[in-house]
Amino acid sequence: MANTGKKHPPYDFLLDPYSISGQHPNGERPIEAVLIQHCDAVAADILAAGAPDPQPAVRFHPIRNVRLLRGDGKRLDILYIADDRPLCIVGEVKRRGARDLDHRAVNQAIEYRDKIRCFWGEDELHRYREFANAHRDRAIDSAWTFVEHVFDSTHGRSLADSFISQSQPVVKVAAFVAVDGFPSDFQKLEHALAEHNQQHRDDGPVALVCVRCGTSDSERQINSISFPGRSKPGESERSST
Repeated sequence: MANTGKKHPPYDFLLDPYSISGQHPNGERPIEAVLIQHCDAVAADILAAGAPDPQPAVRFHPIRNVRLLRGDGKRLDILYIADDRPLCIVGEVKRRGARDLDHRAVNQAIEYRDKIRCFWGEDELHRYREFANAHRDRAIDSAWTFVEHVFDSTHGRSLADSFISQSQPVVKVAAFVAVDGFPSDFQKLEHALAEHNQQHRDDGPVALVCVRCGTSDSERQINSISFPGRSKPGESERSST
């Protein structure tokens, strides 16, 4: 998708989310707009799930529709990059009625998480963070963010490069799948997440983020953040009335 060059004050585009969503105001949500608006709150709840003690507040920079590696034709829906530490959160966004609201959505989120763990070093983390901070309008626009936008054409790690280290990743990464509705609306996806979280406890749980997407700003909220299959102690859930 070509960048139209349209600019928006940071986060103020949420007053008219369809202006960047590529969708018509037909009652559907731009899930990404909700995730950007509530970026820090979503990140805080996800991180709290893996921490037994209260964690200090961390500011995150969101990037939308982003490619992580040169030569990789796939793009990540939402990437949160921590402001002051080697930490990212990847988000796979699924529309209601999508055919892959099951283990395939979970695998996609895991794939992006593992790409950062295996391929990103301090340079990649710094460059993407600087891009998100210096070009916030561009970072949250609906146009794709390519590696070439972050690096010049001769830099940036590619799929052909060697792994940095699978055993000691430079960047810590969490993951979630986001949908519009409530957990009960996505039983196959919830079951797939529970199965993964039970079988891969050491990797950290993949969260299910359910959002509410309405036509007014007050209606665009986080319905819940949960960790299917995770035992109750330490689990974090956010609900809105």
